[in-house]
Order: sequence, then C-alpha cells, then structure tokens
Amino acid sequence: MTDYNFYTIENAPAEAKEMLGKIQQGFGFVPNMFGYMAEAPTTIEAYLSLNEIIAKTSFTPA
Repeated sequence: MTDYNFYTIENAPAEAKEMLGKIQQGFGFVPNMFGYMAEAPTTIEAYLSLNEIIAKTSFTPA
C-alpha cells in the first residue's frame, strides 16, 4: 500500500504553498484532500480548474 505525505502550508513544496494559501483563504482552513494533493501541485491546479468548469454548467448538486 502506498503512503501519501500530508502537507500544510508550512511544509508544502514551494509550488504548492501559494495554492494552499489561497485555499485556506477561501475555506478558512486547508481541507485534508488538498494537503495530500500538495505532493503534486499540478493535481491541485487541475482539481480547481475542473471545479470552475463544472460551476459553469447547469448541473445541480443532486
């Protein structure tokens, strides 16, 4: 089984620190999912981009 590292703003890779800071401003905290995604900052970028695209659709949460 693979163990994934969990990052905070303080110990995240340099590329992820700014993104985690913005996430913390938006949510008031850094959700665990993003702490794990910080291992590959491109993953955070892709997730946030997909979220923006979905927000433009007419899909409802249901």
